[in-house]
Amino acid sequence: MGMTNEQLLQSITTVIVDRFDMLDGRIERLEQRVDKMDTEFRQKFEQIDQKFEQIDQKFEQIDRKFEQIDQKFDQMDRKLEQIDQKFEQIDRRLEDMNQRLEGTNRRLDGVEQKLKDMEHTIIEVESNVLSELDTVQEHANNRSERIENRLVCLERNGNSAPNCALALRTEKLEERVEALERKVS
Repeated sequence: MGMTNEQLLQSITTVIVDRFDMLDGRIERLEQRVDKMDTEFRQKFEQIDQKFEQIDQKFEQIDRKFEQIDQKFDQMDRKLEQIDQKFEQIDRRLEDMNQRLEGTNRRLDGVEQKLKDMEHTIIEVESNVLSELDTVQEHANNRSERIENRLVCLERNGNSAPNCALALRTEKLEERVEALERKVS
C-alpha cells in the first residue's frame, strides 16, 4: 500500500520543518559563537588598550627618571664648579704664601734655614694638593663612568633601583669632596 498524497505531503512537510528547525538551531549556535567571538575580541582590545596605557605610563616614568638624572648631573656640575673654585682659592693662598716668603726672605737675609723649611713645607703642601687633585679627578672620572653605566641600565630596564644607587654614590662623592675641602682648608 502506498502513501497517499496527503501522507506524502505531510511527510515532506515534516522533513522540511525538521530541516528548518535544524537550520534554525545551527543559526542560533553560529550567532552564539559570533557573539562569543565579539565579546572575546572586545576583551582583547580592552586588554590591548590597557597595555598601551601602561606603556605610556612607563614612558612617563622613564622621562621623570631622566629629569632626575639631569638634576643630579646639574648638582654634580655645581659641586665640581665649587671644587674648582676651592682649588683656585688654594692657588691664590699658595701664591700669597710665596709672596710672603719672598718678603720674609728680603727682610730676613740671615734666616736662610727657616726659609728652606718653609719652602719644603710649601712643596709638600703643593705635592699633597696635586696628589689629592689627581685622586679627586680619578674618582670623578670613575663616578662619571659608573653614572653612565647606570643610565644605560635605566634605559634597558626602566627600574628605579639604579636611580637609588646613583643617588647614594652621588652622596658619597659629595662627602668625599667635603672631606677633601676640610683637609685642604
